[in-house]
Formats: sequence, C-alpha cells, structure tokens
Amino acid sequence: MRCVSRLSALLLLFLIAGCATRAPLEIDGRHWAFGYHGPSAEVLREAVPVVFQTAKDDNIGLIQDLERAHGIDRERILRAAFDASFGAARIRAPRGSRWLLQPGRVGLAERNFSSLMKPQLGASLSLVSGTGEYLWHGREFVDIDSPDLPFFSLEQLRDSPVLLDEAWRAAAHVLMRRLLAKHRAGLRDRREGYAD
Repeated sequence: MRCVSRLSALLLLFLIAGCATRAPLEIDGRHWAFGYHGPSAEVLREAVPVVFQTAKDDNIGLIQDLERAHGIDRERILRAAFDASFGAARIRAPRGSRWLLQPGRVGLAERNFSSLMKPQLGASLSLVSGTGEYLWHGREFVDIDSPDLPFFSLEQLRDSPVLLDEAWRAAAHVLMRRLLAKHRAGLRDRREGYAD
C-alpha cells in the first residue's frame, strides 16, 4: 500500500513537472514613458569622445553612442542578470508562457551635487501566458539611493568607459534581485489570499 502511494505521488510530480517549464525571456527594447534621468546632453558630451558621437542630440542617444563605441550591450547585460536571478531560482511557469521584460528608466544620476554619478535603471517584468494573459507583473527601479552601486565622475567615465559596463551590470543584478523578491512575495500573497 505504501509503495502504491509513493508511486502515485511520483506520478503526480511528473505530471506537474510536465505542466510547468522554464519560460523564455523576451525583451521589448522600446522604452516606456519614464525615459532618461541624469545629466544633460551638454554635460554628457564631455564623457563621449567626439569621434564616437553621432548626430543625436539627446541624452539617451549619447549614452547609446558611448555603449556602441565600447561594445556595451545593455540588453545582453539585463538578460544575463535575469538568468542569474530567475534562472538560479529555478522559477517554473505554465507551459507556453514567457517572461516579458520592458526596460524603462535609464541614466546616470549625480550624487549630492558631488559630480559623482551612479547608474539609474528601471524595468517592468511580466509573466505572460500562452494566451496573452498576464500571470504576474512587477516594476522596479535602481537609482541614486540604491546601495552597492558604483559611482564615478564624468572624467573617470571618459578615461575608462568600461565603468559604464560595470555600472549597468551592478544595477541590472540589483534590479533582478528586487524583481525576484517581488515575484516570490506575490506568489506567497496569492497563496495566503492577499493578492487578486
């Protein structure tokens, strides 16, 4: 009898595992309304060598010029941070669902008028079913007040553009850890009857 119940439990686990998978990540690169926060284009121009500047006159354009000139891929950085947090947590999702990440606020913010800047990064992450139903949604920001983020001056950035890569990596990992915590809290709240 005991063997039959263990076999039944094992069969049930296989059935559940067949209905839950690791959902793929899609990144929607269009920025949502929060856009850029940070130094003006005139100030940023000091950090982007003229040879790398395109005709863009906006802040995000200048940051993209700097990223492109030095092979910094923010989308790849966000994907790696997602894999490190959500992949390591082995989050299971219904078959056919997908994660949808929409990068949001991006920029470099000056800390206390000190000319030292920290990265700012925001994203909206959703778990979407195969039929397009939103199963979970979270939004998070990493900004000037977030601990464990590197800070640097425009002069340091100009002399060592790798600082921008390091800044995005640090901000993306903090961002994904916070989104993972929100996801876990949301699941717990649903189990306890607090979330809709």
